[in-house]
Amino acid sequence: MFVTCSLYAQITFDKVFELNYNKAPFKNRIENSGIYSISYFCIDGNKTYLKNQNDNKIYEYANEKLLNSFVDNNKGDFYLNTDKKPVSLQNEEIKKIDNYSKDDEKFIGKDGRYSNNNFTIDVIVDPNKELKVINQNENFYFEKYFNNINYADLVGIDKNGNYFIIIELLENDIPVQVKRELLIVDNKSNIINRIEVPILKYITIYKEFMIDNDGNFYHFISTPEKINIIKISGLSIPSNSKISYPQEFNHYIHYNDFVTTDEYNAADANLMNTEVVVTRNMALKTAEMYVNHKYICKSQNLAPSGVTAPDGDIVKTPSWLVVGWNAKLPYMWGGFSTLAQFTSGLSSSNMYAGDINTAGVSSYSVGVDCSGFVSRCWQLSYHASTAYMPNITTQLSSWTLIKPGDAVLKSGHVRLYVNRAQNGALRIAEASGRDWAVSFWSYAISDLGSYTPNKLNTIESDFYEMNVILKSCVKKNNKVQLVWQSDTTSLKGYRLYSSTNGKSWVLALDETTLTGKDVEINIPSEPTFYRVSAIKNVSTGVMESNWSNPLGISNVTGAKNYLIVDGFNRNIGSASFQGPNDPFSIAYGFGLKTKKVSFDNIKNIALDWTFTDFNNYEGVFWFVGDESSGDESFNSAEQDIIKLYLENGGKLFVCGSEIGYDLESLGTTTEKDFYANYFKADYIEDNSGSTIVIPVTGTIFDSLRMKIGQTYVEDFPDVINPINGSIAAMRYENNKGAGILYEGKFGSSEKIGKVVYLSFPLETTADDTCFNKIIRNTVTFFENTESGIEDEQNPSSFILYNSYPNPFNASTTLTLQIANTSDVKISIYNILGEEIQILFDGKLNYGKYSYKFENNSLSSGIYIASFKINNKFYTHKLCLIK
Repeated sequence: MFVTCSLYAQITFDKVFELNYNKAPFKNRIENSGIYSISYFCIDGNKTYLKNQNDNKIYEYANEKLLNSFVDNNKGDFYLNTDKKPVSLQNEEIKKIDNYSKDDEKFIGKDGRYSNNNFTIDVIVDPNKELKVINQNENFYFEKYFNNINYADLVGIDKNGNYFIIIELLENDIPVQVKRELLIVDNKSNIINRIEVPILKYITIYKEFMIDNDGNFYHFISTPEKINIIKISGLSIPSNSKISYPQEFNHYIHYNDFVTTDEYNAADANLMNTEVVVTRNMALKTAEMYVNHKYICKSQNLAPSGVTAPDGDIVKTPSWLVVGWNAKLPYMWGGFSTLAQFTSGLSSSNMYAGDINTAGVSSYSVGVDCSGFVSRCWQLSYHASTAYMPNITTQLSSWTLIKPGDAVLKSGHVRLYVNRAQNGALRIAEASGRDWAVSFWSYAISDLGSYTPNKLNTIESDFYEMNVILKSCVKKNNKVQLVWQSDTTSLKGYRLYSSTNGKSWVLALDETTLTGKDVEINIPSEPTFYRVSAIKNVSTGVMESNWSNPLGISNVTGAKNYLIVDGFNRNIGSASFQGPNDPFSIAYGFGLKTKKVSFDNIKNIALDWTFTDFNNYEGVFWFVGDESSGDESFNSAEQDIIKLYLENGGKLFVCGSEIGYDLESLGTTTEKDFYANYFKADYIEDNSGSTIVIPVTGTIFDSLRMKIGQTYVEDFPDVINPINGSIAAMRYENNKGAGILYEGKFGSSEKIGKVVYLSFPLETTADDTCFNKIIRNTVTFFENTESGIEDEQNPSSFILYNSYPNPFNASTTLTLQIANTSDVKISIYNILGEEIQILFDGKLNYGKYSYKFENNSLSSGIYIASFKINNKFYTHKLCLIK
């Protein structure tokens, strides 16, 4: 089955896998934007794993024989388990299977930053056509000039410290012609081998290459007939000979040459007015709103299997939509909906949410297709098709001239350019068949072979492509102090924008006032969010950059003050969210607004500045998204701040999908200790196998149920269990642990602190009702010294007294006082959320009541006393010691 071709001494090419499509258990789906089926591959010994984008399965092969297929419910990626051995895939549960490497960290992505707990590597393609690869932790610095380099990506590092780097050299700008090369660079920054790598991508695959620990390089090759995976060995040994692929693979194939160019024929736009000047920032902000839009679907809005609409057209809605809350506008063939039209169409007219059936356009659906989306970003009053766009745009002479808000255009498909990553990748916003939604993605220049850069004729000419980071927004000396960071070269100043709803932004201060990187302004009368842009002087006037990330502030008289820490820095590489700036502080701010408390807001990068005193806050809400070992969910300095805060009686809410995987599975001894003793969690596994989260009965989150992975795909939420005195608070629908609560001592301190830890990113749910209730109930838990949830409508309707004694040995007494006749149920639960005893279930009149809980034959540990009063739940913790 294996074909071996020996070339130039030690370099060998082996065909390790071959599969004809007519023998494959999956189909290739051809859309205007690409050809979709296999998205990732992995080689582990004699086994090959293929991840299919369309049916959400991983297929396991031994040589070319299919062994099994497994449902990947989370649309995840391949990882290595810690012992570097194949993982047993059973019961539709997918472990992360390795494609690499050093310290169990993967290198996938197109944005140029890769890291784990021990190092951070930057791959940079600068405007001077220099490639730089920097690993500061290992004092590695590689720099080389290429007169036509456009993009670079790190495939991995072998056990000897050799770096495998793919570069793309632009041989012709428009139309794009690219030569790819693989550089093998030793740990002394010497190029020891260089091999031209052909472009053979019939399938739109997201991970095309991998290396193993021994330095074997694997290349996934797809043609119109079959898949091949070849293994190149010996590249870590210097060779003086020219290295070439075997003739069988030494040619060019690209999906862009095979995709359909059919599109919806929009109305004739020749008579339409296109003279409205569009700002580039407006185009980007519109794209962001379509990506971040939240809405409710009813069953009438969904047709995942296809239905015939009243106009006779067959409508099929994207399969990821659910009844209830959703996020991101769905794709609709021929769609040109505004956000208001889309929401109204669902709620008032019972229209279908999107339509991925490209055989016709239904008047009973709402959504956007690729050209409809870009037309809306450009503020056009009509749906300009890709065939018509050359009439209202000017093709740029070079890809180096493209600016944010320009089109990446070909016949049949169009994308909106957002910005360029540090390694040359183009960040894009698009509505496409890739995921049947409006999303942010990253592309290498070789992905764009059939596209051209086009500028809308009425879009503003200038734009400053630079990223501003808003670091902190805090109350100080009866003012709001805002601090940001940016490049200051040739800057005239900054513009500050504000919003009270997180959607509509108004200019608060301009560059005539803001010339430094901080400002103090009056405290607003209601919760307000801010963003900053940079203004650069040019000969024609000024250029404005994209807006920064948002941060918010709230000042409620007499209310306690909280801090929101935006630790979400992972929007590059293999991150699930790839937008230029994450918007999620807004959601946490509005969650706290529903509780009517005050709050400040910072990025975690402000913590290494001057902002380290958490003790001024009643509680801290810290979210890290899907940051993992590659980005350090919590670095050592942040861990020290959290330790000190909790030991001083602080209250911390924290959430993220890879915290346990980072700190416990891949962490140092110190990190493992921090995770177990300060987050009070036992890390179980890296894949929950479910994206539905439910509460543990009798806890502060009782009666909640929500879907996660909506605002951005949640790859692999951690599974955790309580440990060291914590209790289970949330579970995935398959009964695996998703969250814990803890109230007690930390370290050697005698002070009582509190922790709420969710092992998934809360911001990935589109359900604002559940989101806000979780934030609100957490605040109640933090502030309630009696341990329970207050009755928000009538706080004085009852009193729950602390159980006595607690901790206890033989028995403890639970006491409550009722103000009005109420239905009451008093139960005892173990930390797994299982009801083990009912102390009372019935009606109580006004009065004070006590109930004894005896240990019977129970083992030592933590138990939960649950009080259900008129269908609301209140709890506190009991500690049994024998």
